[in-house]
Amino acid sequence: MARTADVVIVGGGVIGAACAYFLSREGVRVHLVERQYFSSGASRASHGGLALIHSTAVELRLAARSLQLWSEIAAEARVVTEYEVPGQVTLTDTPDELPLIEHQVAMLRAEGIQCDPLDAQQIRELEPCLAPDVPGGSYIPSEAMVQSIYAAAAMADGARRRGAVLETGSAVERIEQGSGGRIARVITSQGAIDTPNVVLAGGVWTPALAAPLGVRVPVIPRKGHVIITEILPERIYRHKLQEVGYHKTLESSFENTVVDHRQFGVAFASEQKMAGNILIGTCREFVGFDMSTQATIGAAVAKRAARFVPALANVRVLRIWTGLRPHTPDHLPILGPVPGVEGLYLATGHEGLGTTMAPITGLLISQSILGQPPALPLEPLSLTRFDAAPLPDHFQEALAASV
Repeated sequence: MARTADVVIVGGGVIGAACAYFLSREGVRVHLVERQYFSSGASRASHGGLALIHSTAVELRLAARSLQLWSEIAAEARVVTEYEVPGQVTLTDTPDELPLIEHQVAMLRAEGIQCDPLDAQQIRELEPCLAPDVPGGSYIPSEAMVQSIYAAAAMADGARRRGAVLETGSAVERIEQGSGGRIARVITSQGAIDTPNVVLAGGVWTPALAAPLGVRVPVIPRKGHVIITEILPERIYRHKLQEVGYHKTLESSFENTVVDHRQFGVAFASEQKMAGNILIGTCREFVGFDMSTQATIGAAVAKRAARFVPALANVRVLRIWTGLRPHTPDHLPILGPVPGVEGLYLATGHEGLGTTMAPITGLLISQSILGQPPALPLEPLSLTRFDAAPLPDHFQEALAASV
């Protein structure tokens, strides 16, 4: 018996699950295909922080709308998501970084988001654990977090309850087009699925999925290391913590630290989870699809954390893992239809913000497929924005290697 669907979603991480969730809410017949198991890619490695501090207004608006949707999803979920709203304290390393705080406070307030500047005394009153020489920062009370694997499972469950088919252990072998070049079917290792629409939500593997259709998707892997500590009997800190220099590692095209001939960028971002473990990150490194953990990089991440929270120097590390962020040249995701291939849609390129932006991504993809007005403009996120200028040389090389 032939298998059919209105939409096939390729990728079972938090982005694919969000697309399935929002499409199924509209009564769309969804078939999600995942080659391994749910959240086996970047979602497995995610901190789960839902971030509101961003470099551009486009990112901020995506994140702010997404956090509203996360609240709704968590309230409906029938499985645990570990959704909570602890707020975030943003830290400066030196007085030279205080103007960055002023800029971020102004940016968030312009979008109607509460963000309060903190001087040296105020920041230690809010978080006594901080090093005595932290010169100041900011406080965002609405910053939230989830457990990414659980949250993806909650959205997948919500889609399944509305009729979505969730197929794991099924690799996509090819995507076929019909008359006029429109998407016609997806051939998987478990058989064919007839469909007029496909959403590619495969993270760093999306370029390889799109290439046979003649579509270049400028996404390359950017590796990160994450540390999780032992379970602690008490809370070291109450809020999410992140240094303002975090975005320097995001925006830099080349990494700024060298250890054992490896170039990488390190910045402190952390939260203490419900169970009592502390998640600590993070770093960024261009090494292709290399998923190996490096002790020297883990040590650099830990050292950076101890600079801001000295008590962490005495906490035992439980394990270290890595993940591959889908990185684009302008650090914005690629969302929406692919010109020239009717029925093909992209939902990728979120860098380290996949969990943050998953709900707004799912909503925008659903609206795009159904021809509904988008909740936010899609033009800044369209694949066509890369048509005008050539990609940087290092990006082209990495992209060629990925497909």
